[in-house]
Amino acid sequence: GLPAGKSVAASLFEQVFDLGMIVVLAAFGAILLAPVLTPFIAGFLLLVLACTIFFLRRPHMVPDRFHVADLLQILRSPLAVRLSTLSLGMYLLTAARAFIVAIPAGIALLPADFFASFSLVQLSRLIAITPMGLGVADWTWASVLRLLDLPLALAAGFVLLNRSLDLIATLAAFAMSVVLDFVVRRS
Repeated sequence: GLPAGKSVAASLFEQVFDLGMIVVLAAFGAILLAPVLTPFIAGFLLLVLACTIFFLRRPHMVPDRFHVADLLQILRSPLAVRLSTLSLGMYLLTAARAFIVAIPAGIALLPADFFASFSLVQLSRLIAITPMGLGVADWTWASVLRLLDLPLALAAGFVLLNRSLDLIATLAAFAMSVVLDFVVRRS
């Protein structure tokens, strides 16, 4: 029942916290893995920050159908801090899960190198054109792990194990939601 613009704005708002977390952490991950890129990454982050501040200070420049005034009010509220904290928590739990999966796959990296790699993989999922980043995220994992001097066979084994666990978790969540929906409808 909401106007289309307000629905689009709500969807964008919901994603901005996860997106911001991924972009910032991927920037730090790229700096850690390739320090030579530091000036370019810092420049990119400053450009994004400057554009964000520019449009937040000039909401009249954004079409009203995106309800920027409503979004600004929320961004200035304690809700923004809670949503940022939730995004960071979700990100850290997902990264920890991947790190735990890497151990039986034989991936022996320092935690800093692993989490830097993870952040780049998460960034690649944003540009993936396939569901769950299928192919793109896998290729990114294999490439980043190869860049860290791990054998390609070891990286591929981790990618397959990680992807299999993702699929199992997704199917399990779907099955649970179907069962819960059935139980709720019968009540």
